[in-house]
Amino acid sequence: MKNYIKTISIAIFLILANLLNAEYFSLNYTNDDKYQLTVRGNVKVYINGKYKGLNIREIKGILNVKNKDKTSSFVSGKVYYYRKTIRGKSVIGFEIDRFEDCSFKLSNNGLITSNVNSTFPPITCIPYFPANELKSGDIYKSNGKANISLYNSNDIDSINFTAVTKYSGKKEYKGNDLDIFEISYRYNDIAQSYQIRTARGTHNLELYYNNLSGKPIFIRDTFIEEFELNDGSKVKQDGFYLYFYQPIIPMDKKSVIEKIKYTLKDDEILKDLSFTEKEEGISLTINNLKFKANSSELLSSENSKLKILLETLKKIEERSFMIIGHTALAGTEDERMKLSLERAKTIAEYLSNNGIDKDKIFYAGKGANEPVAPNDTEENMQKNRRVEIIILED
Repeated sequence: MKNYIKTISIAIFLILANLLNAEYFSLNYTNDDKYQLTVRGNVKVYINGKYKGLNIREIKGILNVKNKDKTSSFVSGKVYYYRKTIRGKSVIGFEIDRFEDCSFKLSNNGLITSNVNSTFPPITCIPYFPANELKSGDIYKSNGKANISLYNSNDIDSINFTAVTKYSGKKEYKGNDLDIFEISYRYNDIAQSYQIRTARGTHNLELYYNNLSGKPIFIRDTFIEEFELNDGSKVKQDGFYLYFYQPIIPMDKKSVIEKIKYTLKDDEILKDLSFTEKEEGISLTINNLKFKANSSELLSSENSKLKILLETLKKIEERSFMIIGHTALAGTEDERMKLSLERAKTIAEYLSNNGIDKDKIFYAGKGANEPVAPNDTEENMQKNRRVEIIILED
């Protein structure tokens, strides 16, 4: 009898202990929160059975939370698709392949809804949390959608899936006690198709989540997927994606601009600079920066300007720099894009070779797509031939 009572007591104790360890999970972003979601991927690509190479993908989203209510938030921001650039044996920084705006509604349980044709975020219900408490070992299901842009296209195909999630309890990660979720899903039907006719895919993810802050920290996604395209070709991809969530310390943009102006108050370069506050940071535009005609080579007279700019940017800590080249409306569109990119690359290379962290340098060319003056006189065209450095709020 005593043993029976003891057994019952232990069983009750274990049940109560398990119930006490159960937790509710919910995202906890607040109005004006800013965060960065960086996605890094290594993807092996096969076309019609032939290996085509390793596609190294990196995406950075700089996101702002607005209109928070009891059940959801509105999130919007800028997204950059980029790849590492190497010249010779040295890394210059990251060349941006594509810019994208994103906006979506984010529910407290993790459900994402968006009317914008964007690949970002790539998956729309991870993390996702049920309304009930969870204890270690609990399993639940949720429906989501994967947004896919194949290696050779900017078109976005969407595929539905059902995710199976297991809450695996606590685990230490970089000195913090985090909650771990094991997630797997297979592709179902295609929700939106531009290229993909049929899809098969299996993803296995591990999510590290901080329930104290109500925010995800890290996701590791390993996968294999096969697509049959509308033209009959077959694409196979396998590899991994890593998702890094990082809070952003807000930038006092007015204060930063005033500090830069104060630092440069005795330099002639200040008259060639203009400043603009943007959603993604501070735009510092170098007007009247002289290159050789139709070339990315700077005139030697501009070296002093670059040196002053370099020392100024070195004083800005914990931020990245995006260099954007612009041209006047001359030549073909392809020529303008190439020239603007090469000029931005020249500035990026100078900064990376002279003490700016290479991992904080991004560059892109926009040709004549964003003029600041009509292209009707040589004076106005000179205004459009400019280099812009954006101090990113990242």
